[in-house]
Amino acid sequence: MPKFSLIVTNYRLGPSGQYRGLCHVRSCGHYYAEKEFRDCVIKKDFLELYWCIKGNGVFEHDGRLSTLFPDEVCCYFPGETHRIHTGSERWNYYWITLDGPELPDLIRHFHLRKEPWNAGRCPVELFEKVLQALSCTSVYGMHQASLCAYEILSLAANGPFHETNSQVEQLMREIEGNYHDPGFSICATAEKIGLHRSSLYRLFVGHTGLSPQSYLVAFRLRKALPRIISGAALKTIAFECGFSDPNYFARIFRKKYGMTPSEFRQKH
Repeated sequence: MPKFSLIVTNYRLGPSGQYRGLCHVRSCGHYYAEKEFRDCVIKKDFLELYWCIKGNGVFEHDGRLSTLFPDEVCCYFPGETHRIHTGSERWNYYWITLDGPELPDLIRHFHLRKEPWNAGRCPVELFEKVLQALSCTSVYGMHQASLCAYEILSLAANGPFHETNSQVEQLMREIEGNYHDPGFSICATAEKIGLHRSSLYRLFVGHTGLSPQSYLVAFRLRKALPRIISGAALKTIAFECGFSDPNYFARIFRKKYGMTPSEFRQKH
């Protein structure tokens, strides 16, 4: 039998189809589960996201066990059988479930996954807002719940940006200070910082969502925008912003903004 010292949960009234939005919140809860707790083993047709605060819980996916620790998130996807139990004396966590026709796209776009990942401090205030919104029977309440759920998913997907690694910050400063140099090397900078380039790559992507090279190109393009508007020669702008090939600058600009530098200038 499930055992709790405290359980708070709330469910939506009515089917998801009557509410508009990118996602439909089905239910939400906050559990303090004791060591003996084992959730009911059942197949469910909705997405469920778990965010651990204290203690830990054990999840089974495809016969493999994984442990959810504080500041970590994991998911069960629609059609999966939920097998969960506490892994510590007491487990404190929030959960939220979502359904609706857009769910597959939502899972894909937020890169949600089954295995636990570090997402940072649990946004308790957002979960509490969802619980409160679900207690409201109006369409407005359901939309408020969906709005908060979307923010929860964004925080879970993007991870703890507020805890930026010092080496990531150093690389960002190096990029921003040397973007104008066509010979600027990510690999050489990684060596200067004291990290193998693959290790720095993983850190950088984990904290920014972009590879170091993508960040460099995006920063160069951002610096080019006011110069284009000012009327400077496009070839000069390309060189000033670190692009050794003006044709490459034009191609990458069009890929990013959907228009050529000349078209951008005409619109602005």
